[in-house]
Amino acid sequence: MEGAENASMSKNKVYGRDTDVNAILGRLLSENDEEKSRLYIIAIVGTGGMGKTTLAQLAYNHPEKFLLVLDDMWTEDYRLWEQLKNTLNYGAVGGSRILVTTRKDNVAKMMGTTYKHPIGELSPQHAQVLFHQIAFFGKSREQVEELKEIERSFPALLLSYYDLPPAIKRCFSYCAVFPKDADIRVDKLIKLWMAQNYLNSDGSKEMETVGREYFDYLAAGSFFQDFQKDDDDDDIKKREQGYPSKQFVMPP
Repeated sequence: MEGAENASMSKNKVYGRDTDVNAILGRLLSENDEEKSRLYIIAIVGTGGMGKTTLAQLAYNHPEKFLLVLDDMWTEDYRLWEQLKNTLNYGAVGGSRILVTTRKDNVAKMMGTTYKHPIGELSPQHAQVLFHQIAFFGKSREQVEELKEIERSFPALLLSYYDLPPAIKRCFSYCAVFPKDADIRVDKLIKLWMAQNYLNSDGSKEMETVGREYFDYLAAGSFFQDFQKDDDDDDIKKREQGYPSKQFVMPP
């Protein structure tokens, strides 16, 4: 499940998405004569980690005559979609819906989407609330206070985080999946970013090159620092003191 979508699905723990939820449910639950005559396809479109799957799960909790959820669609091959679409046309009844989540606008167009709902990033305020929920989960009161003190001690770094380009911000946030004080090879980290489709490239650069540029951008902004050398003469970079430290082993 993507980034913010890992949070609890209870309604009071989905932050900053009330407008999106109401818009999608409005489309799911509406019904008119035109909609009864064809498949009604709703596409939730947004980059990775924006909460598309969460919105789809919320919608799924409301009863429907027929609701098919296609999560994280990637293929733009109309021939593959047409086979499934023709099958669904036989079983569709009035009020039935297909809800799709995808990162690619072309997928929504290829499927003949009836209504497209784009979603963007959470506001900084909602993002911080969600971050606190995840960071403080399972922590003792003393640990929570320690983390809050760290947050108060580094306002400049937090502001720098909010100012990061969205793609690089996602890459940095992904580092939270590693345990504290873990040793991580940078080339492995870049491959993990690639697997999450976090690296934007127009085809003129190799993905590994883009990933190294993202990492160097973060290092230049002091998100990773304290340069050292290991026995293999590879560079090591650590996160700034006061934050959960992670070591990054860089190949030559």
